[in-house]
Amino acid sequence: MIISSTDHALTVRVRGPRLCAENVVRFKDSLLAQIQQGASNLIVDLGSVKSIDSSGIAAFLQVLKRLGPRGDLVLCNLRPRVEKSFRITRMDRVFSILPDLDAAGESLRAVQLLKAA
Repeated sequence: MIISSTDHALTVRVRGPRLCAENVVRFKDSLLAQIQQGASNLIVDLGSVKSIDSSGIAAFLQVLKRLGPRGDLVLCNLRPRVEKSFRITRMDRVFSILPDLDAAGESLRAVQLLKAA
């Protein structure tokens, strides 16, 4: 996992081909720790993830729940198989899923402008 920060969001680039029961606890705990340290807007780049199971999707639900109304979670760069997993579980209706990092960043900037107005 590679973490970088801008003025509007924390960007997390997932490294590795799978988010599954074997590795998702450490990943989820890292994201929750970032939130505990004050991160409120997260962009998760899943470009290197080739597959995700239900425990991976559940981890994102826990992160979204922890953020609550004070923050946003945007997923981007989903490969077709990963995107299909979100669609099949209807989680594509729960999460903001955008095509790339630029779109994700623009989305969060727009939300922040709306909140500030």
